[in-house]
Amino acid sequence: MRNFIEIPLDMTINTTNDVSSANISHNSLVQLNSRISKMHDEVYLQILNLEQDAITSLTLADMKSDILWRMFSSAIYTENVLIDSIEVISPTEAIMRISYPDPDEIYDTLAQSAIDDHNSPVFGSFGLYLNADDFFYEHTTTQSYKTGEVEIRWSEFHNPIDAYYTGDSAFNILDEIINAMGAATNAAETSIRERWLVEPVDTPRTGVMTGQSSGNEVRVRTSADSGNYYLQFYQLPGRDYTASGELKLTVFIRGGERHTVRLPAGNYSLIYGTGSTWYGEEYRFGPAGSYNRMDSLITSQRGYYTELTLYFIEGGNTGLTPVPYN
Repeated sequence: MRNFIEIPLDMTINTTNDVSSANISHNSLVQLNSRISKMHDEVYLQILNLEQDAITSLTLADMKSDILWRMFSSAIYTENVLIDSIEVISPTEAIMRISYPDPDEIYDTLAQSAIDDHNSPVFGSFGLYLNADDFFYEHTTTQSYKTGEVEIRWSEFHNPIDAYYTGDSAFNILDEIINAMGAATNAAETSIRERWLVEPVDTPRTGVMTGQSSGNEVRVRTSADSGNYYLQFYQLPGRDYTASGELKLTVFIRGGERHTVRLPAGNYSLIYGTGSTWYGEEYRFGPAGSYNRMDSLITSQRGYYTELTLYFIEGGNTGLTPVPYN
């Protein structure tokens, strides 16, 4: 479609020997040249703006990860966002139309993987963090994409170095991602708790839990500052307290109490745990407890007793080696 403009002209027409000629007046020539010059400037500016818009669009496309990272909360997720088009609508605004991997698919897949991979007990509060990057480490793409618009703004004319996303459509996408992540996380945590959560049980009274207390006295002193105590006495084949032995006796002592047990004559090692929440003998005080092996031999000998002080005292004669609770 062509556009036309009208420019009135004053002309003088002369006819000689049936030949006519026209002369445009000086004022009309001035007006015509002025209008042509103005049209030239307008076209030139339009070309400049088109070029500038193209440069701005390329800059925004190159800055996609910087602009959208906080929306998608994941560097690799953002890299997988496709830019369908960028429309510059002012020197400081643009509309970015995008296709992005379906957040429900991503986070539901991560939640199921977390459920399938979990194989250990959980104690007390338990939380998961589903990172979309982990999805893309395992999958090159998603089965489905969604589309949306993101309004982009910046402060300097045609210089979107500080560009940021804004607008209802952008925040709707952000809410969609947050909701997908939250729903999937809650579903996975609930499933894992139902299968793996270990509930606390009542704190036992001080006394022997398994084994037979007989033989020579072992007097145990504890501190109320360390919580409660769970002791395991292993009978050893020799005098190496680091060697594996046969579990002979387990004892529970409430913090601050003293208790005396008896062990048959022989050499023993002691592993004990301390903590405040008791989960039973299988899990003891859980991973929040403190567990140590005493770095010395316990010798049960007829006619003698052994005294164990299971807290720090000045001038104590043995050390401790930490051991895992399980």
